Amino acid sequence: MASRCLLPAAGALMLMCFLPAAFVVLPGVQTPALHDAKAQGGASFANLSMASIATTTAAFGVAAAVARSRSREGKTAAKYTTQTILPSLAWIKTGARASELQPTELKALTLAGNDVLIGKTEAGALFCVGNLCPHIGTPMSEGADVIGDVIVCPLHGSSFKVTTGELIDWCVSPPIIGPLTGLIVDKKNLLIFECRQGGFLGSGEVEVLVDTNAKKAYEANYWKGLLDAQGKDDGKTLQASCAPIFPMASRCLLPAAGALMLMCFLPAAFVVLPGVQTPALHDAKAQGGASFANLSMASIATTTAAFGVAAAVARSRSREGKTAAKYTTQTILPSLAWIKTGARASELQPTELKALTLAGNDVLIGKTEAGALFCVGNLCPHIGTPMSEGADVIGDVIVCPLHGSSFKVTTGELIDWCVSPPIIGPLTGLIVDKKNLLIFECRQGGFLGSGEVEVLVDTNAKKAYEANYWKGLLDAQGKDDGTYY
Repeated sequence: MASRCLLPAAGALMLMCFLPAAFVVLPGVQTPALHDAKAQGGASFANLSMASIATTTAAFGVAAAVARSRSREGKTAAKYTTQTILPSLAWIKTGARASELQPTELKALTLAGNDVLIGKTEAGALFCVGNLCPHIGTPMSEGADVIGDVIVCPLHGSSFKVTTGELIDWCVSPPIIGPLTGLIVDKKNLLIFECRQGGFLGSGEVEVLVDTNAKKAYEANYWKGLLDAQGKDDGKTLQASCAPIFPMASRCLLPAAGALMLMCFLPAAFVVLPGVQTPALHDAKAQGGASFANLSMASIATTTAAFGVAAAVARSRSREGKTAAKYTTQTILPSLAWIKTGARASELQPTELKALTLAGNDVLIGKTEAGALFCVGNLCPHIGTPMSEGADVIGDVIVCPLHGSSFKVTTGELIDWCVSPPIIGPLTGLIVDKKNLLIFECRQGGFLGSGEVEVLVDTNAKKAYEANYWKGLLDAQGKDDGTYY
Protein backbone atom coordinates (compact mmCIF):
# COMPACT_ATOMS: atom_id res chain seq x y z
CA MET A 1 0.00 0.00 0.00
CA ALA A 2 2.79 2.43 0.95
CA SER A 3 4.58 1.74 -2.34
CA ARG A 4 1.49 2.61 -4.39
CA CYS A 5 0.30 5.60 -2.37
CA LEU A 6 3.52 7.27 -1.25
CA LEU A 7 6.18 6.52 -3.85
CA PRO A 8 4.76 9.00 -6.40
CA ALA A 9 5.00 11.77 -3.79
CA ALA A 10 8.38 10.53 -2.57
CA GLY A 11 9.68 10.43 -6.14
CA ALA A 12 8.53 13.99 -6.65
CA LEU A 13 10.36 15.08 -3.51
CA MET A 14 13.55 13.43 -4.79
CA LEU A 15 13.21 15.34 -8.05
CA MET A 16 13.24 18.53 -6.03
CA CYS A 17 16.93 18.02 -5.34
CA PHE A 18 17.83 17.94 -9.04
CA LEU A 19 15.33 19.83 -11.21
CA PRO A 20 15.88 23.59 -11.73
CA ALA A 21 12.74 25.44 -10.71
CA ALA A 22 13.53 28.98 -9.66
CA PHE A 23 10.83 30.55 -11.79
CA VAL A 24 8.55 32.03 -9.10
CA VAL A 25 7.99 35.70 -9.81
CA LEU A 26 6.41 38.08 -7.32
CA PRO A 27 4.66 41.19 -8.72
CA GLY A 28 6.96 44.17 -8.74
CA VAL A 29 10.00 42.17 -7.66
CA GLN A 30 12.85 41.29 -9.97
CA THR A 31 13.53 37.55 -9.89
CA PRO A 32 17.23 37.03 -9.21
CA ALA A 33 17.44 33.46 -10.40
CA LEU A 34 18.29 34.00 -14.06
CA HIS A 35 20.46 36.98 -13.28
CA ASP A 36 22.48 34.99 -10.75
CA ALA A 37 22.66 32.05 -13.09
CA LYS A 38 24.48 34.19 -15.60
CA ALA A 39 26.66 35.86 -12.97
CA GLN A 40 27.67 32.62 -11.27
CA GLY A 41 28.07 30.57 -14.43
CA GLY A 42 24.86 28.59 -13.89
CA ALA A 43 25.85 27.23 -10.45
CA SER A 44 23.33 29.25 -8.51
CA PHE A 45 20.63 28.24 -11.00
CA ALA A 46 21.14 24.59 -10.00
CA ASN A 47 21.54 25.66 -6.38
CA LEU A 48 17.99 27.06 -6.33
CA SER A 49 16.27 23.91 -7.65
CA MET A 50 13.29 23.90 -5.30
CA ALA A 51 10.34 25.55 -7.05
CA SER A 52 7.35 25.15 -9.32
CA ILE A 53 8.41 22.17 -11.49
CA ALA A 54 9.01 19.98 -8.44
CA THR A 55 5.79 21.21 -6.85
CA THR A 56 3.83 20.39 -10.00
CA THR A 57 5.47 16.96 -10.27
CA ALA A 58 4.66 16.21 -6.62
CA ALA A 59 1.07 17.30 -7.17
CA PHE A 60 0.79 14.88 -10.10
CA GLY A 61 2.21 12.12 -7.88
CA VAL A 62 -0.31 12.81 -5.11
CA ALA A 63 -3.14 12.97 -7.64
CA ALA A 64 -2.09 9.62 -9.13
CA ALA A 65 -1.98 8.04 -5.67
CA VAL A 66 -5.45 9.39 -4.85
CA ALA A 67 -6.79 8.08 -8.17
CA ARG A 68 -5.38 4.61 -7.45
CA SER A 69 -6.87 4.70 -3.97
CA ARG A 70 -10.28 5.63 -5.33
CA SER A 71 -10.18 2.90 -7.99
CA ARG A 72 -9.34 0.24 -5.39
CA GLU A 73 -11.98 1.62 -3.06
CA GLY A 74 -14.68 1.29 -5.68
CA LYS A 75 -13.87 -2.32 -6.52
CA THR A 76 -13.59 -3.50 -2.93
CA ALA A 77 -16.54 -1.55 -1.59
CA ALA A 78 -18.72 -2.94 -4.37
CA LYS A 79 -17.72 -6.47 -3.49
CA TYR A 80 -18.06 -6.44 0.29
CA THR A 81 -20.62 -4.49 2.29
CA THR A 82 -22.76 -4.89 5.39
CA GLN A 83 -25.20 -2.17 4.42
CA THR A 84 -28.88 -2.90 3.86
CA ILE A 85 -29.44 -3.76 0.18
CA LEU A 86 -32.84 -2.71 -1.13
CA PRO A 87 -34.70 -4.93 -3.63
CA SER A 88 -34.49 -4.14 -7.34
CA LEU A 89 -37.17 -6.05 -9.25
CA ALA A 90 -36.84 -6.81 -12.95
CA TRP A 91 -38.33 -9.19 -15.50
CA ILE A 92 -35.64 -11.64 -16.62
CA LYS A 93 -35.95 -13.88 -19.66
CA THR A 94 -35.41 -17.58 -18.95
CA GLY A 95 -34.45 -18.73 -22.44
CA ALA A 96 -37.30 -21.26 -22.38
CA ARG A 97 -40.74 -21.08 -23.97
CA ALA A 98 -43.89 -22.28 -22.25
CA SER A 99 -44.75 -24.39 -25.29
CA GLU A 100 -41.54 -26.40 -24.74
CA LEU A 101 -42.58 -27.49 -21.23
CA GLN A 102 -44.79 -30.51 -20.75
CA PRO A 103 -47.25 -30.83 -17.82
CA THR A 104 -45.40 -31.68 -14.55
CA GLU A 105 -42.06 -30.95 -16.26
CA LEU A 106 -39.55 -28.84 -14.33
CA LYS A 107 -36.58 -26.73 -15.37
CA ALA A 108 -34.02 -25.24 -12.95
CA LEU A 109 -32.43 -21.86 -13.68
CA THR A 110 -30.35 -19.20 -11.97
CA LEU A 111 -31.59 -15.70 -12.74
CA ALA A 112 -29.59 -12.76 -11.37
CA GLY A 113 -28.41 -14.91 -8.47
CA ASN A 114 -31.85 -16.42 -7.74
CA ASP A 115 -32.27 -20.22 -7.93
CA VAL A 116 -35.67 -20.69 -9.55
CA LEU A 117 -37.65 -23.62 -10.88
CA ILE A 118 -40.12 -23.12 -13.71
CA GLY A 119 -42.62 -25.79 -14.65
CA LYS A 120 -46.21 -26.72 -15.34
CA THR A 121 -48.92 -28.25 -13.19
CA GLU A 122 -50.78 -31.37 -14.29
CA ALA A 123 -53.38 -29.03 -15.81
CA GLY A 124 -50.65 -27.26 -17.83
CA ALA A 125 -50.58 -24.01 -15.83
CA LEU A 126 -47.18 -22.28 -15.83
CA PHE A 127 -45.54 -21.57 -12.45
CA CYS A 128 -42.21 -20.54 -10.97
CA VAL A 129 -40.99 -21.36 -7.46
CA GLY A 130 -37.71 -21.29 -5.57
CA ASN A 131 -35.56 -24.30 -6.41
CA LEU A 132 -34.33 -24.82 -2.83
CA CYS A 133 -36.57 -26.56 -0.31
CA PRO A 134 -36.99 -24.30 2.77
CA HIS A 135 -36.19 -27.25 5.05
CA ILE A 136 -32.44 -27.75 4.44
CA GLY A 137 -32.01 -26.35 0.93
CA THR A 138 -32.47 -29.53 -1.09
CA PRO A 139 -32.70 -28.72 -4.84
CA MET A 140 -36.30 -29.42 -5.82
CA SER A 141 -35.10 -30.04 -9.38
CA GLU A 142 -33.36 -33.23 -8.22
CA GLY A 143 -36.43 -35.45 -8.41
CA ALA A 144 -39.36 -33.36 -7.12
CA ASP A 145 -42.84 -34.56 -8.12
CA VAL A 146 -45.66 -32.29 -9.32
CA ILE A 147 -49.05 -33.67 -8.27
CA GLY A 148 -51.89 -31.43 -9.37
CA ASP A 149 -50.76 -27.98 -8.27
CA VAL A 150 -48.55 -29.33 -5.47
CA ILE A 151 -44.78 -29.88 -5.61
CA VAL A 152 -43.19 -32.50 -3.35
CA CYS A 153 -39.57 -32.29 -2.14
CA PRO A 154 -37.63 -35.42 -3.16
CA LEU A 155 -35.68 -35.74 0.12
CA HIS A 156 -38.11 -35.55 3.03
CA GLY A 157 -41.47 -35.31 1.25
CA SER A 158 -42.35 -31.74 2.21
CA SER A 159 -45.10 -30.49 -0.12
CA PHE A 160 -46.17 -26.98 -1.15
CA LYS A 161 -48.77 -25.23 -3.32
CA VAL A 162 -47.01 -23.98 -6.46
CA THR A 163 -49.46 -21.09 -6.79
CA THR A 164 -49.02 -19.62 -3.30
CA GLY A 165 -46.05 -21.49 -1.78
CA GLU A 166 -48.27 -22.57 1.11
CA LEU A 167 -46.91 -25.50 3.16
CA ILE A 168 -49.05 -28.65 3.08
CA ASP A 169 -46.87 -31.37 4.64
CA TRP A 170 -43.53 -30.97 6.46
CA CYS A 171 -40.89 -33.72 6.36
CA VAL A 172 -43.14 -36.79 6.25
CA SER A 173 -40.60 -39.28 4.87
CA PRO A 174 -38.79 -41.50 5.49
CA PRO A 175 -40.60 -42.64 8.65
CA ILE A 176 -39.08 -41.50 11.98
CA ILE A 177 -36.00 -39.90 10.42
CA GLY A 178 -37.96 -37.46 8.27
CA PRO A 179 -40.10 -36.04 11.09
CA LEU A 180 -37.04 -35.91 13.39
CA THR A 181 -35.09 -33.80 10.89
CA GLY A 182 -38.12 -31.57 10.53
CA LEU A 183 -37.99 -30.70 14.24
CA ILE A 184 -34.68 -28.86 13.94
CA VAL A 185 -35.93 -26.32 11.36
CA ASP A 186 -38.93 -24.00 11.65
CA LYS A 187 -41.70 -24.69 9.17
CA LYS A 188 -41.66 -22.31 6.20
CA ASN A 189 -43.55 -21.76 2.96
CA LEU A 190 -41.90 -22.21 -0.42
CA LEU A 191 -40.62 -19.12 -2.22
CA ILE A 192 -42.82 -18.07 -5.16
CA PHE A 193 -41.84 -15.99 -8.20
CA GLU A 194 -44.23 -14.22 -10.55
CA CYS A 195 -43.85 -15.39 -14.14
CA ARG A 196 -45.34 -14.61 -17.53
CA GLN A 197 -45.08 -15.56 -21.19
CA GLY A 198 -43.38 -12.79 -23.14
CA GLY A 199 -43.63 -11.91 -26.79
CA PHE A 200 -46.67 -11.28 -28.98
CA LEU A 201 -49.71 -13.07 -27.51
CA GLY A 202 -47.44 -15.01 -25.15
CA SER A 203 -45.41 -16.64 -27.91
CA GLY A 204 -42.04 -15.53 -26.56
CA GLU A 205 -39.77 -16.71 -23.77
CA VAL A 206 -40.99 -17.24 -20.23
CA GLU A 207 -40.04 -14.25 -18.06
CA VAL A 208 -39.67 -14.24 -14.28
CA LEU A 209 -39.86 -11.25 -11.94
CA VAL A 210 -36.82 -11.47 -9.65
CA ASP A 211 -34.88 -9.26 -7.27
CA THR A 212 -31.62 -8.49 -9.07
CA ASN A 213 -30.10 -7.41 -5.74
CA ALA A 214 -30.93 -10.68 -3.97
CA LYS A 215 -27.36 -12.02 -4.19
CA LYS A 216 -25.86 -8.76 -2.91
CA ALA A 217 -28.35 -8.71 -0.03
CA TYR A 218 -27.51 -12.32 0.87
CA GLU A 219 -23.77 -11.59 0.83
CA ALA A 220 -24.28 -8.44 2.92
CA ASN A 221 -26.16 -10.48 5.54
CA TYR A 222 -23.38 -13.09 5.43
CA TRP A 223 -20.64 -10.52 6.07
CA LYS A 224 -22.72 -8.74 8.69
CA GLY A 225 -23.28 -12.01 10.55
CA LEU A 226 -19.61 -12.93 10.28
CA LEU A 227 -18.45 -9.57 11.60
CA ASP A 228 -21.16 -9.34 14.25
CA ALA A 229 -19.98 -12.70 15.60
CA GLN A 230 -16.53 -11.15 16.02
CA GLY A 231 -17.87 -7.85 17.37
CA LYS A 232 -16.49 -5.92 14.41
CA ASP A 233 -19.50 -4.65 12.48
CA ASP A 234 -18.92 -0.98 13.25
CA GLY A 235 -19.07 0.27 9.68
CA LYS A 236 -15.30 0.56 9.36
CA THR A 237 -14.04 -3.02 9.28
CA LEU A 238 -14.75 -3.71 5.64
CA GLN A 239 -13.29 -0.37 4.62
CA ALA A 240 -9.91 -1.21 6.15
CA SER A 241 -8.61 -2.91 3.01
CA CYS A 242 -10.11 -0.46 0.53
CA ALA A 243 -9.35 2.67 2.65
CA PRO A 244 -11.13 5.50 0.82
CA ILE A 245 -9.56 8.93 0.36
CA PHE A 246 -10.55 9.59 3.96
CA PRO A 247 -9.19 8.14 6.16
CA MET A 248 -6.44 6.52 4.03
CA ALA A 249 -5.47 9.58 2.03
CA SER A 250 -5.68 11.76 5.12
CA ARG A 251 -3.27 9.46 6.93
CA CYS A 252 -0.94 8.60 4.05
CA LEU A 253 -0.98 11.56 1.67
CA LEU A 254 -1.89 14.65 3.67
CA PRO A 255 1.48 14.84 5.46
CA ALA A 256 3.18 15.01 2.05
CA ALA A 257 0.53 17.38 0.67
CA GLY A 258 0.92 19.64 3.71
CA ALA A 259 4.66 19.69 3.17
CA LEU A 260 4.14 20.71 -0.46
CA MET A 261 1.91 23.57 0.67
CA LEU A 262 4.59 24.76 3.08
CA MET A 263 6.95 25.05 0.11
CA CYS A 264 4.98 28.04 -1.09
CA PHE A 265 5.55 30.02 2.11
CA LEU A 266 8.64 28.92 4.03
CA PRO A 267 11.99 30.52 3.17
CA ALA A 268 14.46 27.80 2.31
CA ALA A 269 17.24 29.07 0.14
CA PHE A 270 19.98 27.58 2.27
CA VAL A 271 21.44 24.98 -0.10
CA VAL A 272 25.17 25.52 -0.45
CA LEU A 273 27.30 23.86 -3.09
CA PRO A 274 31.00 23.36 -2.35
CA GLY A 275 33.05 26.22 -3.78
CA VAL A 276 30.00 28.19 -4.94
CA GLN A 277 28.79 31.36 -3.26
CA THR A 278 25.09 31.09 -2.41
CA PRO A 279 23.31 34.19 -3.75
CA ALA A 280 20.25 33.96 -1.57
CA LEU A 281 21.42 35.96 1.44
CA HIS A 282 23.31 38.40 -0.77
CA ASP A 283 20.19 39.08 -2.82
CA ALA A 284 18.10 39.31 0.31
CA LYS A 285 20.19 42.25 1.43
CA ALA A 286 20.31 43.82 -2.01
CA GLN A 287 16.60 43.50 -2.69
CA GLY A 288 15.41 44.39 0.81
CA GLY A 289 14.42 40.81 1.66
CA ALA A 290 12.03 40.36 -1.28
CA SER A 291 14.14 37.78 -3.08
CA PHE A 292 14.61 35.90 0.18
CA ALA A 293 10.84 35.27 0.30
CA ASN A 294 10.77 34.69 -3.46
CA LEU A 295 13.22 31.79 -3.16
CA SER A 296 11.21 29.82 -0.53
CA MET A 297 11.52 26.35 -2.09
CA ALA A 298 14.48 24.58 -0.47
CA SER A 299 15.70 22.40 2.36
CA ILE A 300 13.16 23.24 5.09
CA ALA A 301 10.22 22.21 2.89
CA THR A 302 12.14 19.14 1.71
CA THR A 303 12.87 18.09 5.29
CA THR A 304 9.27 18.71 6.35
CA ALA A 305 7.96 16.67 3.42
CA ALA A 306 10.41 13.87 4.22
CA PHE A 307 9.11 13.74 7.79
CA GLY A 308 5.54 13.65 6.47
CA VAL A 309 6.30 10.76 4.11
CA ALA A 310 8.22 8.91 6.82
CA ALA A 311 5.31 9.29 9.25
CA ALA A 312 2.83 8.04 6.63
CA VAL A 313 5.02 5.03 5.85
CA ALA A 314 5.33 4.26 9.56
CA ARG A 315 1.56 4.40 9.99
CA SER A 316 1.07 2.16 6.95
CA ARG A 317 3.55 -0.41 8.23
CA SER A 318 2.00 -0.29 11.69
CA ARG A 319 -1.46 -1.06 10.32
CA GLU A 320 -0.08 -3.71 8.00
CA GLY A 321 1.73 -5.43 10.87
CA LYS A 322 -1.36 -5.51 13.09
CA THR A 323 -3.55 -6.92 10.33
CA ALA A 324 -1.02 -9.52 9.23
CA ALA A 325 -0.67 -10.67 12.84
CA LYS A 326 -4.42 -10.92 13.26
CA TYR A 327 -5.39 -12.76 10.10
CA THR A 328 -3.31 -15.46 8.44
CA THR A 329 -3.82 -18.66 6.49
CA GLN A 330 -0.31 -19.93 7.06
CA THR A 331 0.41 -23.15 8.96
CA ILE A 332 0.82 -22.36 12.66
CA LEU A 333 3.21 -24.66 14.50
CA PRO A 334 2.49 -25.74 18.11
CA SER A 335 4.13 -23.88 21.00
CA LEU A 336 3.78 -25.87 24.23
CA ALA A 337 3.97 -24.21 27.64
CA TRP A 338 2.98 -24.96 31.23
CA ILE A 339 0.17 -22.58 32.24
CA LYS A 340 -0.96 -22.06 35.81
CA THR A 341 -4.67 -22.62 36.41
CA GLY A 342 -5.11 -20.54 39.55
CA ALA A 343 -6.50 -23.61 41.36
CA ARG A 344 -4.78 -25.97 43.80
CA ALA A 345 -5.30 -29.70 43.78
CA SER A 346 -6.12 -29.61 47.48
CA GLU A 347 -9.14 -27.41 46.70
CA LEU A 348 -10.70 -30.02 44.39
CA GLN A 349 -12.86 -32.80 45.80
CA PRO A 350 -13.10 -36.27 44.17
CA THR A 351 -15.33 -36.15 41.03
CA GLU A 352 -15.32 -32.35 41.17
CA LEU A 353 -14.74 -30.50 37.88
CA LYS A 354 -13.53 -26.99 37.06
CA ALA A 355 -13.66 -25.45 33.57
CA LEU A 356 -10.92 -23.04 32.45
CA THR A 357 -9.67 -21.35 29.29
CA LEU A 358 -5.87 -21.43 29.08
CA ALA A 359 -4.21 -19.64 26.16
CA GLY A 360 -7.32 -20.21 24.03
CA ASN A 361 -7.76 -23.87 25.08
CA ASP A 362 -11.01 -24.94 26.79
CA VAL A 363 -9.90 -27.40 29.46
CA LEU A 364 -11.54 -29.19 32.36
CA ILE A 365 -9.52 -30.10 35.42
CA GLY A 366 -10.89 -32.47 38.03
CA LYS A 367 -10.35 -35.54 40.15
CA THR A 368 -11.42 -39.14 39.72
CA GLU A 369 -13.34 -40.97 42.44
CA ALA A 370 -9.98 -42.17 43.78
CA GLY A 371 -8.75 -38.54 43.97
CA ALA A 372 -6.33 -38.66 41.00
CA LEU A 373 -5.87 -35.29 39.25
CA PHE A 374 -6.66 -35.11 35.53
CA CYS A 375 -7.22 -32.56 32.76
CA VAL A 376 -9.29 -33.12 29.61
CA GLY A 377 -10.80 -30.97 26.87
CA ASN A 378 -14.02 -29.34 28.02
CA LEU A 379 -15.83 -29.84 24.70
CA CYS A 380 -17.33 -33.24 23.87
CA PRO A 381 -15.95 -34.43 20.48
CA HIS A 382 -19.49 -35.27 19.33
CA ILE A 383 -21.03 -31.80 18.84
CA GLY A 384 -18.98 -29.66 21.23
CA THR A 385 -21.18 -29.87 24.32
CA PRO A 386 -19.39 -28.34 27.36
CA MET A 387 -18.58 -31.27 29.65
CA SER A 388 -18.62 -28.86 32.59
CA GLU A 389 -22.41 -28.46 32.18
CA GLY A 390 -23.34 -31.56 34.19
CA ALA A 391 -20.80 -34.27 33.23
CA ASP A 392 -20.47 -37.17 35.67
CA VAL A 393 -17.18 -38.70 36.78
CA ILE A 394 -17.58 -42.43 37.49
CA GLY A 395 -14.32 -44.02 38.55
CA ASP A 396 -11.86 -42.78 35.93
CA VAL A 397 -14.54 -42.25 33.28
CA ILE A 398 -16.25 -38.97 32.39
CA VAL A 399 -19.75 -39.04 30.85
CA CYS A 400 -21.07 -36.30 28.54
CA PRO A 401 -24.28 -34.77 29.96
CA LEU A 402 -26.08 -34.47 26.60
CA HIS A 403 -25.85 -37.82 24.77
CA GLY A 404 -24.06 -40.00 27.33
CA SER A 405 -20.79 -40.45 25.46
CA SER A 406 -18.13 -41.67 27.92
CA PHE A 407 -14.34 -41.48 27.86
CA LYS A 408 -11.32 -42.52 29.97
CA VAL A 409 -9.94 -39.42 31.68
CA THR A 410 -6.42 -40.86 31.69
CA THR A 411 -6.16 -41.63 27.96
CA GLY A 412 -9.23 -40.00 26.36
CA GLU A 413 -10.25 -43.42 24.99
CA LEU A 414 -13.88 -43.63 23.81
CA ILE A 415 -16.02 -46.13 25.74
CA ASP A 416 -19.63 -45.37 24.67
CA TRP A 417 -20.83 -43.10 21.87
CA CYS A 418 -24.17 -41.28 22.10
CA VAL A 419 -26.17 -43.86 24.05
CA SER A 420 -28.90 -41.53 25.36
CA PRO A 421 -31.66 -40.64 25.07
CA PRO A 422 -32.95 -43.77 23.31
CA ILE A 423 -33.30 -43.56 19.51
CA ILE A 424 -32.42 -39.84 19.28
CA GLY A 425 -28.98 -40.23 20.90
CA PRO A 426 -27.76 -43.02 18.58
CA LEU A 427 -29.27 -41.22 15.55
CA THR A 428 -27.33 -38.03 16.32
CA GLY A 429 -24.21 -40.15 16.79
CA LEU A 430 -24.45 -41.37 13.19
CA ILE A 431 -23.81 -37.93 11.72
CA VAL A 432 -20.41 -37.44 13.42
CA ASP A 433 -17.41 -39.76 13.28
CA LYS A 434 -16.43 -41.34 16.60
CA LYS A 435 -13.51 -39.60 18.30
CA ASN A 436 -11.53 -39.81 21.50
CA LEU A 437 -11.60 -37.03 24.09
CA LEU A 438 -8.74 -34.53 24.10
CA ILE A 439 -6.30 -35.04 26.98
CA PHE A 440 -3.93 -32.50 28.55
CA GLU A 441 -0.92 -33.26 30.69
CA CYS A 442 -1.17 -31.66 34.14
CA ARG A 443 0.93 -31.39 37.31
CA GLN A 444 0.94 -29.83 40.74
CA GLY A 445 3.40 -26.96 40.87
CA GLY A 446 5.25 -25.44 43.78
CA PHE A 447 7.40 -27.08 46.44
CA LEU A 448 6.38 -30.74 46.82
CA GLY A 449 3.28 -30.14 44.75
CA SER A 450 1.83 -27.54 47.09
CA GLY A 451 1.37 -24.87 44.40
CA GLU A 452 -1.18 -24.28 41.68
CA VAL A 453 -2.19 -26.94 39.19
CA GLU A 454 -0.36 -26.42 35.89
CA VAL A 455 -1.46 -27.67 32.46
CA LEU A 456 0.69 -28.21 29.37
CA VAL A 457 -1.13 -26.49 26.48
CA ASP A 458 -0.40 -25.31 22.96
CA THR A 459 -0.31 -21.51 23.21
CA ASN A 460 -0.71 -21.29 19.42
CA ALA A 461 -3.86 -23.43 19.34
CA LYS A 462 -6.21 -20.47 18.89
CA LYS A 463 -4.09 -18.97 16.10
CA ALA A 464 -3.95 -22.34 14.34
CA TYR A 465 -7.73 -22.73 14.62
CA GLU A 466 -8.34 -19.23 13.22
CA ALA A 467 -5.85 -19.85 10.39
CA ASN A 468 -7.80 -22.95 9.39
CA TYR A 469 -11.03 -20.97 9.59
CA TRP A 470 -9.77 -18.22 7.30
CA LYS A 471 -8.15 -20.70 4.96
CA GLY A 472 -11.43 -22.58 4.62
CA LEU A 473 -13.38 -19.38 4.10
CA LEU A 474 -11.02 -18.09 1.43
CA ASP A 475 -10.59 -21.47 -0.25
CA ALA A 476 -14.37 -21.64 -0.63
CA GLN A 477 -14.18 -18.35 -2.53
CA GLY A 478 -11.08 -19.32 -4.50
CA LYS A 479 -8.98 -16.55 -2.96
CA ASP A 480 -6.36 -18.31 -0.85
CA ASP A 481 -3.39 -17.43 -3.03
CA GLY A 482 -1.10 -16.22 -0.27
CA THR A 483 -1.53 -12.51 -1.06
CA TYR A 484 -5.06 -11.81 0.15
CA TYR A 485 -3.90 -10.46 3.49
